[in-house]
Amino acid sequence: FSAGSFEATDPEGVRIPAEDFSAGFVEAGVAWAYRWDDLAGYNLSVGTVGKGIAADIGDYRSNGVGMDMGVQASDPSRNLRIGAVVKNLNLEPADHEEAKMPMSVAVGLAYHSSTLRKSQFFVDWNSPKYGAYTLRLGGEYRWNKDFNLRAGYRFLENEVVHLYQKL
Repeated sequence: FSAGSFEATDPEGVRIPAEDFSAGFVEAGVAWAYRWDDLAGYNLSVGTVGKGIAADIGDYRSNGVGMDMGVQASDPSRNLRIGAVVKNLNLEPADHEEAKMPMSVAVGLAYHSSTLRKSQFFVDWNSPKYGAYTLRLGGEYRWNKDFNLRAGYRFLENEVVHLYQKL
C-alpha cells in the first residue's frame, strides 16, 4: 500500500524537488489463539501472530519476518486480568541490521470494579527497544450498551522518573 509522496528538503527546510520520494508498506500475517477456562480457578489465553513485512521508502527496500506473542490471565473471583505481549520478535535477519522491526514489551492490568458497577480501571507499561517507555492509566464507565465514557493519561519515561523522585 502506498503511503504517498513526500517532498525532500535540506536541513534549513528548502525544498529539493529532484530528491522527492514515495513510500509503501505491506504486512501479512497468520494468527493463532487458545483459551483455557477454569485452569486452577483462572482463565488463561495465549496467542501469537507470524507476520511478514515489506517496506519501500525512496530507494531503500527492506523485508522482514516477525512474530507477536501474548498471554492473558484472568481471575473471575477478583474481577482482575493481567496480560503481557512481546511485539515484533524478529525471526530472521532483516535485509539490513538497522532495518529490523523494533521490538517492544508491554504488561497490563485491568480491574472491573464490583462496587462501582459498570466501571473498569487499567494500567499498562510499554517498553520499546528504542525510545522511552510509557506508563498509561485509565478508566472506563459503561453508560449503556452503546456508550462508554473513557479517560486516561499517558506518562512518558522522563515524567515517571520525575514523579518517582518527588515521592
